[in-house]
Amino acid sequence: MTIDSYLAALPDASRLVLARVRMAIREAVPELGETISYGIPTFTLDGKARLHLAAWKAHWSLYPATAKLLKAVPALAPYKASKGTLKFAYDAPISLAAIKSAAAFAAQRPEPRGKAKPKAKTKAKTKAKTKAKPKAKPKAKTKAKTKAKPRR
Repeated sequence: MTIDSYLAALPDASRLVLARVRMAIREAVPELGETISYGIPTFTLDGKARLHLAAWKAHWSLYPATAKLLKAVPALAPYKASKGTLKFAYDAPISLAAIKSAAAFAAQRPEPRGKAKPKAKTKAKTKAKTKAKPKAKPKAKTKAKTKAKPRR
């Protein structure tokens, strides 16, 4: 499935809205790739999903709506529906400028965080450094318990 086939399967009103949003995303970040992931249109960069778009019966959604995205593009804050979701009614006016800003923000490559993580130790090095633990002594055998006699 492609984004074109996804859009073709939608009712006319939904298809027109999502096609406009798709064009705005592509204009903002032309180097984004397109694929279908989780059954919905997904825009990728460097092989990583950056933005998802989905059509629903009464609305369309844009994912992920992170706190950083909403801080960078405050015009989208009223559309936050739940954790990670922006929900738009089909008949509501769309701010294509806000959608473009969201796409540009989502396409930013994350900055390196702090120090690089140390490499994991190999088993051979770790094994050599650990001391051999003494084996536990076997438990002494106990006499077998006899079955209790039923009471009369």
